[in-house]
Amino acid sequence: MTKQHGWLFCLASVLLSLLTVCPVSAKEPLLNGLAFGDPPAPDMVCIRGACEGSRMAAKTGTKRISTYKRVVDQTLLGRTEITAPKYDFFDGRLFRVRASLMCPKDLELVCVTEVTDILDDSYFLDPVPHAPRSRSTHLYNASEGMRVAITWALMRNGWEGPLVSLYHRERMDQIRQTFNPRYSQP
Repeated sequence: MTKQHGWLFCLASVLLSLLTVCPVSAKEPLLNGLAFGDPPAPDMVCIRGACEGSRMAAKTGTKRISTYKRVVDQTLLGRTEITAPKYDFFDGRLFRVRASLMCPKDLELVCVTEVTDILDDSYFLDPVPHAPRSRSTHLYNASEGMRVAITWALMRNGWEGPLVSLYHRERMDQIRQTFNPRYSQP
């Protein structure tokens, strides 16, 4: 085992032990104690965008969009491995959580089904009527004004994904309207 593999193994062991000691609430997969509209939690680190105190925020005098990660976060939804969730904030308020599923290509649909079932148990998913359900997007309305999107992106090397996003519909529409005044809610 190389030094790098040993370090990764050690980190994975610590994360798994923390998840066992402090399990993520089954009632709120991906949100992990946050609610839409909340500010970043103290255990979060800004990784992109207009972070609190950053030159970008100071220069514009505003905090528009920033992305945070937790130092320690869930890496499993059921038996499906996910990337550490990314938390997106607009003007310092949570509007979206997203994570990629880490599935072998031949098991992606099995992983998507498992994750969809987990999210359905917590958020009561309902397929969006008239939304194009295709190889690239599965869109669901969820409880409390949320929406779940499972998407794949067509890249140079083929399909990439799936990416799971959980966001607040009304807040997302407000953000879209802010950046595009001609935006109309679908």
